[in-house]
Amino acid sequence: MTVLSQNRSKLTQFEYLRLTSLVVIDALVKVKTKEVIDFLLSSEIIPLCLHNMEIGEELSKITSFMIQKILLDNDSLAYVYDTREQFSSVTRLLDMMLTSLENQPSPRLLKLIFSIYLRLSQHRRLVEKFHNLKCY
Repeated sequence: MTVLSQNRSKLTQFEYLRLTSLVVIDALVKVKTKEVIDFLLSSEIIPLCLHNMEIGEELSKITSFMIQKILLDNDSLAYVYDTREQFSSVTRLLDMMLTSLENQPSPRLLKLIFSIYLRLSQHRRLVEKFHNLKCY
């Protein structure tokens, strides 16, 4: 996890190191048990993945796939909405990634970003807020 959180270098060697770390995390994400999700959330995996998406090249930006899978769990989705800062950091980074796709198009990454936005839109409080919104 330290490799993901403390290294901002874009050197190829560090990119490979990040990718190797991501393979291990990806294996955990695929298990999809409550214990694994709780472990990932307690280890601050979402901020770590966001950090990696921000600095990494195309391959490591695919950590958005892991975020998408983690957010399928309702507790994980609630985790993102726990504080305004957490939610803002996720949406800010997704916005930044969308903007970067203008220069380096990636249909695969675009699809993942949209699926994360879709999942974020399914949070209970957000749905209730918009359901009660009155339009004139």
